[in-house]
Amino acid sequence: IISNFWTIKEKQSHSFAIKKLLRVRDLAYPWIKIKIRDGRSTRFWTDNWSSFGNIRELLRLPSSSALGIRPTSTLHDIHRNGVWLIPAPRSDVQVEIHAFLTTITLNIDEDSDHAQNLSESLRCTTLGLKETAGFTDDATALRTLSRSWRRQ
Repeated sequence: IISNFWTIKEKQSHSFAIKKLLRVRDLAYPWIKIKIRDGRSTRFWTDNWSSFGNIRELLRLPSSSALGIRPTSTLHDIHRNGVWLIPAPRSDVQVEIHAFLTTITLNIDEDSDHAQNLSESLRCTTLGLKETAGFTDDATALRTLSRSWRRQ
């Protein structure tokens, strides 16, 4: 249920750890890609399921606009009998999204969609107390940690 992670608002009642995670989620977003199978758990607007990333941000849509697609719609919700149920494109970027959607085949017989950690093909170098002591904020910490990963 990674979808909620991208949309949840920070609350006073959240634990320290949850607040820290929510504050660095924009830095974590590119690291977590959704592998689409049946499309039932992948949100069209906010999940990282395409090469475009967050579709709402890509289209620079105000929160009041969703092109007729509910904010919580999944890929499965906007797909019927091999047809994508989205409005006709009105910009070059929307044409690109339409074209990308034609490359996706949802398979209701497969397991649910799942998040893939892009670091699975990476290995981590050791970070000790010395390296982590200088973290001044959440963004610095995540940048430092991400630099510690190297492609195999």
